[in-house]
Amino acid sequence: MPYYDASSVKTIMGENGTTNDAKVLLYGDMADSYINSFLVNVEDVIPIVTPPTQLTKIATLLAVAYFYKFESGDSLTAEHAERIWGEYFQNKYRRPAFFITR
Repeated sequence: MPYYDASSVKTIMGENGTTNDAKVLLYGDMADSYINSFLVNVEDVIPIVTPPTQLTKIATLLAVAYFYKFESGDSLTAEHAERIWGEYFQNKYRRPAFFITR
């Protein structure tokens, strides 16, 4: 089960019909692969069977960002989406680090 919502991706991009369905699938799979690469040593089962709503929203955001990155050259949107995923991953899966200062 993919993390991204293909109908939401198409709605965000203003797509009607099935012209770019293959591209939506490709970029959605890229978003899922990017997320799974972080979850390899953290989650027991990859892909996550029932992803949380926030994860679905982030995967959809990544799919749209990858579409814009590879179709129009807009890399800022992809960088922003990857940063959002990084913050979510850090907050959900990583322990806080404490540093001793003298």
